[in-house]
Amino acid sequence: MDNQNIVIYATFSNDGGMKRIADTTFNQNADDHIVYFLFSDIHLFQENERFRWIYWNKNEVNYTEDKIKAFQKKVDDQLKSLRGIKCVIGDCFTLPYFDHLSDISFVYDIHSLSIPLNDVLESDSSYLEIDQYTNYPTANFLRLERFKFTKFEYSYLKKSIAYICNSQNTQWYLEKKYSKIIKDKKIFYVPVVSKDNTGYDKNIEKKFKFYCFSRWHPQKGYHLLLKHHWDIGHLTIRALSEESFLAEGLENLKHKNISLLPWSDDEETLIQNIQQSEVILFPALYEPFGLALQEALSLGALCVAHLNHSGHEEQIQDGINGFLVDMNSDDFKQKLKEILHLPEEMKNKIRSNAKQSFRPSIEDRLSKLNDVFKWLKTQELINVK
Repeated sequence: MDNQNIVIYATFSNDGGMKRIADTTFNQNADDHIVYFLFSDIHLFQENERFRWIYWNKNEVNYTEDKIKAFQKKVDDQLKSLRGIKCVIGDCFTLPYFDHLSDISFVYDIHSLSIPLNDVLESDSSYLEIDQYTNYPTANFLRLERFKFTKFEYSYLKKSIAYICNSQNTQWYLEKKYSKIIKDKKIFYVPVVSKDNTGYDKNIEKKFKFYCFSRWHPQKGYHLLLKHHWDIGHLTIRALSEESFLAEGLENLKHKNISLLPWSDDEETLIQNIQQSEVILFPALYEPFGLALQEALSLGALCVAHLNHSGHEEQIQDGINGFLVDMNSDDFKQKLKEILHLPEEMKNKIRSNAKQSFRPSIEDRLSKLNDVFKWLKTQELINVK
């Protein structure tokens, strides 16, 4: 590797969609002028001169002044063998750990935007109801902390020389909600993708009438499902193990005909569950794109997504390849019942359309990401040979 004019691509990984995005990017990209940094509690690759891993526990508060300095020291230790760093691509989760470096530029890689999320949470506080079920007050914590997050985001958006958007929806929000920050700076569209999966096997026995899988987070809209009694069909949620729930919370869920499965990031398990489900629900309040929805559609699953004016509408044509439903409406359950009892021939047609829906490939993502690197060359932030 040429140690002159290096670009660092930094990302974090949770145990959901971000893990699958990072895994795809790291295992496919081979640009010799890029050094990849992963902040995570899990390994996704073999460490070498191009791939660096720093342990980062997503459940800890990693952005106090002391914690940021500690991570900056870890970054410095990893950078001892490198020189001539010109640019860091990352977001507000990773850029603070590189902010102490001198004479570098930032490119902001947007995975999510806080203002759209804040707007939807402020419009209806019923998301706080999920805290009655578990030992972890995640909803209330988000309510108290989200404005700090917005300020952090603002700082690095302002410092950056360009932006990467993971969906058309994200670019729309960026231009609409952040116009005074971004001004006329360059915006790149780099789609999020994961590995291609095999098609939906309609002959697999359906274990789940209604199924939902996602992180246990207020953004994911679980309160829209938990407020109902599921007399139209059993609801299975894969999000947390029962040990994370309060006894009275578990009793409440069982009374509502809802059962739980612990979260799993195992690809084969998720694929199997999707194929074992009659209807898959995506209740997220705000979704920049929705990688899980993309993956379920690629398998030809029958997907019902919340009409959330963000990433769901970018992927689903209502009644064609899935369904868009206002899950906060009074007739939500009635609409689900109607979908569940559609003629099998019609459901199979929708599943077929879902499988054939356009979705970016890994090659598309890498091609778009390479456009960013080419542009950095024109800015003389990557050495041109």
